[in-house]
Amino acid sequence: MITRYFTEEHGLEYLLKLSEHPAEALQLFATNYLERFAADDLEKLTHLEPYFVGILSRVNKGRVAKQRSIQFLEREALKSEEAARIVAGIFTRQSVTVAIGDKAKLIEGMLRIHRQFPAIELPIHLRPVGPRAGREEARHGV
Repeated sequence: MITRYFTEEHGLEYLLKLSEHPAEALQLFATNYLERFAADDLEKLTHLEPYFVGILSRVNKGRVAKQRSIQFLEREALKSEEAARIVAGIFTRQSVTVAIGDKAKLIEGMLRIHRQFPAIELPIHLRPVGPRAGREEARHGV
């Protein structure tokens, strides 16, 4: 019914209401409205924080919604330092609580944020990688 009676002027309202609904299917549906009605708006990004945390907190569920949300959040984070701080907070919170597969995507997102805005504090520390010792050298401590 939403798509049948959709009007552009009510898009933001649909996004906000769908984002608050607990059903996975409706939260996935809400991801269709992110780009059109929440992009480039820090207030909306902040308002949608609980929505993103809810989606990213699901273990082994909502794969498509997670992917869309992470992609949207990464794009927004790279637009401004303020947006990057909001997204960094979401990614930081989730990176310590989620499954390994999701954690890797969140860490990749944090690395992108760090490269764009190095002043933003993140729970990751980059270390330079040196040359690895060969098998014989490593075995003998050389």
